Parts: sequence; structure tokens; C-alpha cells
Amino acid sequence: MSLYKNKSPLHKWLSNICSIYTFFIASWHMGLMISVWLLWYPSWNGLTINTVKNNFDIPAQTATHLFVVMVPIAITTAFVLIIAEWKSGLRWPAIVAFLGLTGASVMAKYFLFPINDIIYAGVKSEDELTQLLVRWMALNNWRVFFSALTWIAMMTFYTIKSERKIV
Repeated sequence: MSLYKNKSPLHKWLSNICSIYTFFIASWHMGLMISVWLLWYPSWNGLTINTVKNNFDIPAQTATHLFVVMVPIAITTAFVLIIAEWKSGLRWPAIVAFLGLTGASVMAKYFLFPINDIIYAGVKSEDELTQLLVRWMALNNWRVFFSALTWIAMMTFYTIKSERKIV
């Protein structure tokens, strides 16, 4: 049975564009989160009030400016996938991708951005900076989880899709 048997060309095109964009952002976001986790966390042990700007503030602000635009679009495309694939088994990985993207966004907006703002404003002591960074890393581990979950969901989406006959 064809996955797209009774679907219009517009539906096929929209579904493909949405899945491509969602998977692209899932891959990019997970890659960044895993890199932060594996490569940046260890280097932050030695951050000081004098080095935090170049090693935390600038990279975090740059990533924030990019992802606050791109991730909401991916949340939207994942939601469109849920609707477009509602009658197929592809709805489940689309739902998980939507939840992963939303979870990562909630963690960033409500838990990490407030810490970022405190660090950007300037902290008074090395001890306060260390406490904030430790808290930030612990909370960001949830964002790493959500970004990996999103990527796994989209990889599952494409695996299921590739095993079906597509016309």
C-alpha cells in the first residue's frame, strides 16, 4: 500500500519540506548540544569573570539569536507533519519530534535564558559564576536529552518512511 496513494502533490510537497526542515534543525541542534556537553563543559571549569565573555557570552548569544528563529519554525513544521501524517504510523515520530523541540525550547526560555541574562549582566565573584555555570550545565543536560530525542524521532520518521512504498 502506498504511503501517498490518495494525497495531493501539494500534500506530498508540504510533508517533504516539513520533514526535511525538521530533520535539518534536529540534526543541527543535537550536534550543537552534544558538542556543548562533550567539548565546552570541560573548558568552563576554568572560566573566570575576565574570560566568561569570550568563552560563554558570545557563543551563547550567537546560538540564541540563530535558534530563537529556527527552532520555532521547526516546531511548526513538526506540527504540520503531525497533521499531514495523522492517518499513518509516521504521526508517532512526528509527535515525539514536536515534543522534543518544544521541550528543548521550554528549557532554554524558562530555565537557561534567565541564567544567561545574569551572566551577561556581569557577576560579582568567581564563586557566583561557578555556581551559575554548574546550574546552567545541569539544566542544559535536559536540552541535550530533548535535542537527541528529536533527532532520534526524525531518524525513525525517515526509517519508517523509507521502508514503505512511496509513489
